[in-house]
Order: sequence, then structure tokens, then C-alpha cells
Amino acid sequence: MLDFFSHVANLLHTHNPHNRKVVVGVSGGIDSMVLLKLIGQCKAQNNLEVVVAHVNHNLRGVESDDDERFVVSICESMGISCRTTSVNVMELNQEKGMGIEAAARVLRYQFFTQVVIEEEAQLLLLAHNADDVAETMLMNLARGSGVRGLAAFPEVKNLHGTHAKLLRPLRSFSRSDILKYAESNNVFWREDSSNTNLSYLRNAVRSNLLPMFKNVFAQSAPTNMLQSAELLADALQIVTDVTKDAARAVLSHSDEGVHIHLAPFQEYSKPLQRELIRVALHGLYRAELAESNPPSYVDTQRAFSLVEATVGSRATLHDKVIAVRERTSITLRFDQGEVDFFEVAYEFGETIVRGSRTLQSTVLDRTSVNVTTDAQVAYLDADTITYPLRWRTWENGDRIVPLGMSGSVLVSDLLTNAKVPNSKRRSVTVIEDAHGLIWVCGLRIADRVRVTHSTKSIAVIRIS
Repeated sequence: MLDFFSHVANLLHTHNPHNRKVVVGVSGGIDSMVLLKLIGQCKAQNNLEVVVAHVNHNLRGVESDDDERFVVSICESMGISCRTTSVNVMELNQEKGMGIEAAARVLRYQFFTQVVIEEEAQLLLLAHNADDVAETMLMNLARGSGVRGLAAFPEVKNLHGTHAKLLRPLRSFSRSDILKYAESNNVFWREDSSNTNLSYLRNAVRSNLLPMFKNVFAQSAPTNMLQSAELLADALQIVTDVTKDAARAVLSHSDEGVHIHLAPFQEYSKPLQRELIRVALHGLYRAELAESNPPSYVDTQRAFSLVEATVGSRATLHDKVIAVRERTSITLRFDQGEVDFFEVAYEFGETIVRGSRTLQSTVLDRTSVNVTTDAQVAYLDADTITYPLRWRTWENGDRIVPLGMSGSVLVSDLLTNAKVPNSKRRSVTVIEDAHGLIWVCGLRIADRVRVTHSTKSIAVIRIS
């Protein structure tokens, strides 16, 4: 029998030599219950402080609730603190358009990370095994993933967003090894009925593809694939080291997404350019999502095709990610869907709310107006404006005579000259009166409504 305890104890000593607090992710299944048993033994011998984190995914009704009660009761019997949460996987699945497995994984890791931070833990321990590594490698190989996707589930890595590490103590053991240990050591666990649902990709690989690999090659195929993953992880580290300086020069992050700046980008070789795109895509996802569903070859090539594309070109990638060709960069972001066209009639003095935006307007005597330089506020001669007023999203063909000009220009050209990114153009709004546009919100007012020395009343319009 493989010495599970010594292996786990040595890993804990290596990565947590001072026996600081650890968090253990426990689902109630065989893998995590074996890990909990082993951590319980380490706790007893080393006075280790342990907190269990359990996520109720609410995907199996009463069965999910029973899993939660089971984990809580086992922890109580072991004298281990247990923190649980209930999440809505289907809501995230529908909101982001990602698969149920991916949505569950994101929510699970979010809670695990939250618990690690709040408990000030040194380690997060998860129960992935050698078969999990093999399954992930096969899935990523079929997706066309590169080294990053094939170096699956490293034994230890930095936990994204924390100062802690993520450790997988059972990674060296096969699923059959874990079953033998559980049966020999009176470990209790619960079977997840959804594991037989072959509509989930991992279940299909686990039930159909991996057994075939074992029959053709050997029952040790997962362990051999684990060795390949280790070698690929070494290769990935080399690639990461080489790419690090280039990524600092080429990539930047904002609330909108990840930006690939084309001037420095084009100084590098084509292979390094493609790797920089993979790094950018990887950075767009939370680390736990990218690890098991990394950017594919097709994703990379689609994004890469934008380098020579015209400004405004867009490429759709997986999981509702889009790449947009800007004037000097390529922006990678999650697609929130097209902004619906809207048109709202209003009068001065009203407050209009549309989605996340609010329009407020009033008419004041000139002497009581404090003019600011805020681009989101327009100051117009109220007497030059003719009802009805409308606030709406701009459309192709819209024109305005901007302040200081005698001729009209297309709003699209105005946006281009103002260097408004293509990814933000859909959300630009305009205000018009009976004679046409009077304000491209946040950018330019019309010359015919400008404030002059003879202006008596000023219309103040604010967008927030």
C-alpha cells in the first residue's frame, strides 16, 4: 500500500513548516474525504489548525443539501471548523454564457479564495489526483491547447489573489489508489449522481476515453501522463521566464479587459507574439478557470489575425470573449452583449435612468451657473433649444455641427478623431432637439447651442 500519510505530511512540512492554518476544499466525494482523513491525522500529530470549505452548488436538489450536511457532520466529529456556502451556478452559467462545469468551478474557487483570505491561511489544499490530471490533459489536447493547457494541475502554485499557495497533495496518486486507501481506512464518502451524466465533458472523458487509454497502454497511463505534465510544466516555466519581460512591455490591464499594444508587440518574433496573446487571454480569465480551460489554438489564431486587420474588426473567442482591433492595440474582454438601442423623450428638470446611466438636466439663470471642466456635463444656451428633446444611442449616419465649426461631421468620424475605442463606441449616447443633435455626450456640443455673451438662461445637462 502506498504511504499516503508520509507523502502528505512531507508536503505540508515543506510548504507549511510552521504549521500555520490551512484550508481544505471538501465536496464529500471520495478524493476530498481521503484528503480530509489524512489532514486530520496531520492535525493530530502537529497541532495543525484546519478549516474545511464546502460549496453547495445547488445542482442536485436534496442530494446537494445532504452532501453539505454530511461534510459538516464529519468535521464536527473530527473537531474541525467547517465553512459552507450556497451558490447559484445556473445564474452564472446564463449570465456569462459559460458551461455549467466552468461556472461551478469559478464559484467554488471564489469561495475557497475568500475563506483563505478571511482565515489568513497559508495553504489551500485540494484533492485532485493523477486521473484528474490525465483527463484534463486529454481535454486540453483535444481543444488545441498549448503547453499551458497540457501542464495540467501543478502540485503547488500561487493562489490567485492571495499570498497563499494552492497545494494538491493527492496529485501523485491514481483514483484506484485512493479507492484502495479509502476502503482500507474506513473512510466514508458520498457518491455524486451527476458523475454518471455523460453530457458533462469530464464525465465522458472519465467514463469512455481514459479507460481506453488504460486498456491500450497500461493501467499506469495516468501516472505516465502525470510525468509528461511535469515535463511540460518545466517547459512552461522556461517559456514564462522568456515571455515575462516582453509581457510587461506589451500588455496592460484595465477595467475593460487586457490590452495588447501593437507597437512593442510587433517587435517580437511570430512565435513569441502568439505566446503573448496566450498570456493575455490567460490573464483575462480567473486563474482557476484558465487552468482547466485554457486558450485554444483557434482562440490564439483568431486574436492574432487582428494584428493586420482594419480598425474596428472583432473576433469572437470561446466563453463569450471577444477581441477588438483598436487603433494602436487589441483589446480582449468578455462580451457583455450588444448595447440595445434606446430613445427617451424628456424635458428639462427631469431625471432619466437607463441601465447604469443617469441623465439629469435643468435650466438656470446664467448668473447662478458654476461652469466646470467635467466632460460629462454640457452647458447650452437654453433659448436656442427647441422641443421635443430626446436622449438616445447614436446611430450610423448621425451628424453634428461641432462647437467652433461651420460644417457637419459624422458622429462616427468624431469618435474616431477622439480615439474612442471601438469596444466603447456602442455605449456612446447623444441628445437631440427638434433640429438635430445638440450634444454627443461626453465629447462635443453643437455650435448652434453654444453659450454666448447674450445668453440669458443656461441648460445644464449631466450624464453619470
